[in-house]
Amino acid sequence: MSETSRKNHDHPYEAQIIKIKRGATYALMLGEQLSSALWRGFFWTLFFCGIWMLRLPEIFEMPGLYVAWSIYLGGLAFFLFLDLRHLKLPTKSDIDRRMELESKLKHRPLSELNDRPTTMRGPDTQRLWDLEQQRRKEALKQLKAARWRSFLSSKDRYGLRLIAMIVFIAGLLVAGTDWNNRLIQGLIPLDWQGRHSELPPVIVTITPPEYTKLSQTVLQGAGNAKQDDIRIPSGSTIKVLMHEAITHPYIVNEGNKMELERVEDGGYQLEWVLNAPENHNADNGLRLNVKQFFMSRFGFDYKLIPDNAPNVAFQDMPEPEENKSAQSNSNAPEASEEQNPDQGDNTAEAENSEDEPEQSQETASNETPEKREPIVLPDAQVQLPLTLYDDYGVKTLSMTMKLDPMVEEAPLGYPEEQTRSVMSPPGRDFAIAPMYDFTANPWAGLPVTIDITVTDHISQSAHLDTIEMQLPEREFKHPIAKRLVTLRKKLAWEPVNSAIE
Repeated sequence: MSETSRKNHDHPYEAQIIKIKRGATYALMLGEQLSSALWRGFFWTLFFCGIWMLRLPEIFEMPGLYVAWSIYLGGLAFFLFLDLRHLKLPTKSDIDRRMELESKLKHRPLSELNDRPTTMRGPDTQRLWDLEQQRRKEALKQLKAARWRSFLSSKDRYGLRLIAMIVFIAGLLVAGTDWNNRLIQGLIPLDWQGRHSELPPVIVTITPPEYTKLSQTVLQGAGNAKQDDIRIPSGSTIKVLMHEAITHPYIVNEGNKMELERVEDGGYQLEWVLNAPENHNADNGLRLNVKQFFMSRFGFDYKLIPDNAPNVAFQDMPEPEENKSAQSNSNAPEASEEQNPDQGDNTAEAENSEDEPEQSQETASNETPEKREPIVLPDAQVQLPLTLYDDYGVKTLSMTMKLDPMVEEAPLGYPEEQTRSVMSPPGRDFAIAPMYDFTANPWAGLPVTIDITVTDHISQSAHLDTIEMQLPEREFKHPIAKRLVTLRKKLAWEPVNSAIE
């Protein structure tokens, strides 16, 4: 092994540092070469992106788009051909010389790092060679990686690149969220927006379920829908139509992608039912986009309104007339003061006396209002004063009457079930008082349970708390009627013995 090679292996750390600095300098010089070869094409593209986002070529409609597109491609090809032919990748000697110059090193120690003596005639020659190597080693400690050199100012003397940047920033501010669609419109100058067609490019039909009694909504056009505050009931049918498309369109609805189907007349369509997921919040805004070639042809924001389950409860007790009169009188203290200005010391007593009604009113407001209970009418029918509520109206009200389980030895009889149609108004409370006649049931006079269930149009149901009561029975005054009732009860309780008799 030669002396030079041995010395290089004695300092692997220093050799690694030099290698890293060479790599950094190579990347920097390569970036400078590429920037020098591509800067005109880059700012040329930046300028046209700005005018496309500003929609300046669209002033002349489709011919303007075609002319701008042709000028852009022609200019880009010219600049790339003119500049790329001078592109030269940096060599190792170029890298070493660049680092030496920027580190201000004399006698080119990095370029001569691997030099070897041609002859070694004696000890004096070896000593001189060792001194030279030591000098190079000390000089390499000051070696630095190259820094970026600014060259655009010398090549772009008139500052035209600043105009391109200003136009691009202005276009970005004007386009807003529609910047990508405008760029695609310029790069691929086709009639994306359907301006030269008699039919709108996209038609979206929203048909709510029939039971909601809501009207159909039709959205059409291109870009963003002009209609605001779009509310779609859950279960609505969405139909999307496109009369023409350059590439296969698809729909993106909150992360779900669905492709449109081809129809016979050359267009595309898709129809599906939009249902609200579980635990969906109606206040959350959603977005539907009809896209083609990564470009949004049509889109709109909407809120999906779920169909909540109905509610049933007993009606609140009406407020007593005394409380109403007390509240009306509590609003007239000022009038009493004006009428009796000479009360004198009685004012303080009146103020103290007013504190108690205020406290009683606060206590009453914190209490839950009393609910009504089942009402037994004079003819022994049972009336249930109920309050119903549903988003789109309750459809049916069902009643089930059964014998109370506490009755161990049940007489002959039968449970009763009734289902009635209800037409309650949507979105508000509806008072109803259905009546049920159980007098013909053999269980009249016994404890029973009554269950009430209401159901809406999509089979969502709500249940009233089970009613426990004694089933009313009619009272008869005619002797024959009384005797018939007695025999009927006897047959119900003792059918075998009654049959023998």
